[in-house]
Amino acid sequence: MINKQPQLVWVWLVAISLPMNAAAFDYRDADTGIEVLFDFEAAYGFRMRTEDTDLSLVSPAHGGTRLAAGRSGNLDDGTLNYDKGELVSNMFRATGELTVGWRNLGLFIRGYAFYDYENERNDRERTELGKVALDQVGSDAELLDVYLSARFTVSEVPLHLRLGDQVVTWGESRFFPGSGVDVANPMNIPLYQQPTSTLRDLRKPVGMLWGTAQITPQLIIEAYYQYDWEESELPASGTYFSSNDAAPQDGAFIQAEGFASQFGTNLSEFYGIPAETLEAVGIQAFDPNFYQVTQRLPDDSASDSGQFGVTVQTILTHFNDSKIALHYAQYHAKLPSFGLVGPSLSNYVTGYSEPGIEKLKRELIREGAGPVKSTAAATLTQLSAALNDASFFYQYPDDIEMLGLSFNTTTMGTGTAYFGEVAHHFDVPMPIHSGDVLPDIIPGATREDPLPPVDLNQFTLAELATEYANVRIDPIIYLDKTFALIGATQFLGPLLGASQTLVNIEFASLTIWDMPDRSELFLAGPGLAVTDFKPRSAFASSSSWGYRVGGGMQYNNVYGGINLRPRILWAHDVYGVSPVGVGPFLEGRKALTLGLQAEYLARLKLDIAYTQYSGADQWNLINDRDNLSFSVRYDF
Repeated sequence: MINKQPQLVWVWLVAISLPMNAAAFDYRDADTGIEVLFDFEAAYGFRMRTEDTDLSLVSPAHGGTRLAAGRSGNLDDGTLNYDKGELVSNMFRATGELTVGWRNLGLFIRGYAFYDYENERNDRERTELGKVALDQVGSDAELLDVYLSARFTVSEVPLHLRLGDQVVTWGESRFFPGSGVDVANPMNIPLYQQPTSTLRDLRKPVGMLWGTAQITPQLIIEAYYQYDWEESELPASGTYFSSNDAAPQDGAFIQAEGFASQFGTNLSEFYGIPAETLEAVGIQAFDPNFYQVTQRLPDDSASDSGQFGVTVQTILTHFNDSKIALHYAQYHAKLPSFGLVGPSLSNYVTGYSEPGIEKLKRELIREGAGPVKSTAAATLTQLSAALNDASFFYQYPDDIEMLGLSFNTTTMGTGTAYFGEVAHHFDVPMPIHSGDVLPDIIPGATREDPLPPVDLNQFTLAELATEYANVRIDPIIYLDKTFALIGATQFLGPLLGASQTLVNIEFASLTIWDMPDRSELFLAGPGLAVTDFKPRSAFASSSSWGYRVGGGMQYNNVYGGINLRPRILWAHDVYGVSPVGVGPFLEGRKALTLGLQAEYLARLKLDIAYTQYSGADQWNLINDRDNLSFSVRYDF
């Protein structure tokens, strides 16, 4: 277990020592025009798992019952690391915001620090958390927004500029972030998944110059240029919501098939051959890297330059002050695309080839192993050696263009607020299913026979050397996508004793243009192993859609100045599968959250929520991560 001293606890101690009736800091000098405001929030929260591990989500080598042996052990660390009824988070957090103003200039700084006793102090059930994971769920302190601002007027046009690490949010969607016109900032998913998080934690501030000009009272132009690219933060290996050990920043290996464990495989038991027989022919009786690609190359990161956007907004005063906005942006990928480099030439010639396998098989038979077991052992051993010799990496392609339109309006009769957006993205990297990449790595591979030994009578040494050995494979295809959304918000007034009731609903769809037929090429869906080629419904489709419904009620002054806010959120992916990392939909997937917040004097807030995940069977990789969360926060 990696332990760090709780050096961040002092932040919490400072917080609770402040007087409960005082603002953190508020200074205003009318003579100099200097204003300094410091807001501070202290919070405690926990999250508890409420559902047993679903063994259909666990690979066979790790004790699971996934129907396909190809279910990789890369997918199940998160669910195996925490038991039902166990805390998955138990944390203190402090968040501070400093706002400084002088005349027309400003400075804004926001940062946080947290310490999670559960993840820092306690051992995990299965996989110890590494440095990246502990930075996400153990303890950390970081500045988020840090920018300078200025407001001035040029030729009677009001201008507002910001320079530094900041968040720029476009579009109208509340429930589908990052899918449509909202492309400027990467996501910080682990921070948002903390029990003390707020919606502001979802987007990671990055360095950019942003500005807006109000040309007329009804016409506003907004633009930004990013000088700093960062990828989205994914849940690290072994954390509660993790569902992939390879893609996150700490991913160190790919476990190719589910019959082998990421902690190593006892080949004597697996092959049914005595250990001394295996070792006599050079096979390890216990192989720590069996059936693994163990070499991760440095990421092929995107450029810090070349990201920018502009939006033009107009307000239609004669149509209930409806707002329409046109958006254009050029951005770089923020989610990783998989890449592979094939093994060296020797593995094609003397390793995973018909002669190489035959040679090892004869050696095993000579040492006393049976012919059937010897054939299986020789084949898998040589294939595993080829995997060990290969390497993988992740890449973030540049220069994706987006053209979008968004609107919002309110009806006079019912007060219903309607909103929507449509965004067309050009040349988006789409992940090809790894099984359809095998012919580029293994000579002669097909969907019917995905892992054939190399036939040296069919492929010459020159072909193997130039077309397969150490060749980089980029299993992505560039296609256009269109994301469309329509939604409505309705205040229903007093209901069931509440002072106010609100309902929000959003319908969204994703269309992939010119998508190859599945008989020719599969695009990757979640949870698929290398040798999975069915069911076809598990692979990405050209169209997909779903909806989200949220509702809340406000009960004012229930007792002694306490306000109560019950809420519900229902998510349902109705049709189709979005390519991994390209869209938000997985047919049949559902999620339900029930929550209640109690607020006292607008400063003290207690919140409790229960979330249930369901649907989409084994393809929903967090299907068994139901949880109960609680938080208490005080704003000074």
